[in-house]
Amino acid sequence: MPEWTNSLTLLREYISNLSESLRLSTENESFNRYKHILFASLCAAYDKVEFCEEVSSNPLLEDPIKKGREFIRSMAKLSGIGPMISGESILYAVERAKKILEKGKKKPFIVLCDGLSLPEYAYLYNKFSKKISSDGLLYAINPGGMTKTYEYLTSIFLESPSGNISMGILGEILKERFEAAGSRVFRTIDELVHKSQVEKFTDIFSMASSLYRTVENIASEVSILLEDYRVLILSDHGYDVSSEESTWYLYHKFSSGKPCLSIFSAMLVIG
Repeated sequence: MPEWTNSLTLLREYISNLSESLRLSTENESFNRYKHILFASLCAAYDKVEFCEEVSSNPLLEDPIKKGREFIRSMAKLSGIGPMISGESILYAVERAKKILEKGKKKPFIVLCDGLSLPEYAYLYNKFSKKISSDGLLYAINPGGMTKTYEYLTSIFLESPSGNISMGILGEILKERFEAAGSRVFRTIDELVHKSQVEKFTDIFSMASSLYRTVENIASEVSILLEDYRVLILSDHGYDVSSEESTWYLYHKFSSGKPCLSIFSAMLVIG
């Protein structure tokens, strides 16, 4: 599957280059790191002046943002090929993750994050980079950008029982496939996404603060799990950001003809 492999290489280059640039250029305070990661990812995705201005003062971020743009375009191109390549990307990523986890002495633990997008993926890598190999950076394509699309494709390509599948059931299916100690679903990001459509953010910094609190809570739980397990993090889809009358909100679905982070389905092996 050379198209997906090339896209995966671009993702790994973006994530590792971004993390290294931040290590060299920003203070160690975690919220500031997340803020830079968020705005760099959103600048790469949409090229909006509000996001790009926040990272333009740091010349070390120029190359990572270029890599981010290349990856996002590549992912969008692949998603347009059809559900077959999307489903195969899930299968390929799962099988690669399984091979990595089989090499470890600790049992794996499955963490499913509803709505975890590219900025949070990059932040988790930055936070746990010493425990992540380049092979552990994986992703799949969700062409609809919705939970049900992911559940449908997963049930088919992982040969799971069809019917009323959910994220909780999917966690149990993956637990069995990976012979994992357990599984857990985090819904806080997706809940924030839907809440923001009603109670919109007044500026991009309040948005960043809210997103940071959700991902930092996930990171804290992952830190505890890593004491006993290797952790496989998966997401069903990402989210996109839009503005309306000087306010900002999050949403997730495929947007035809537009840069789209909703179709990003994260997969990350830590430990």
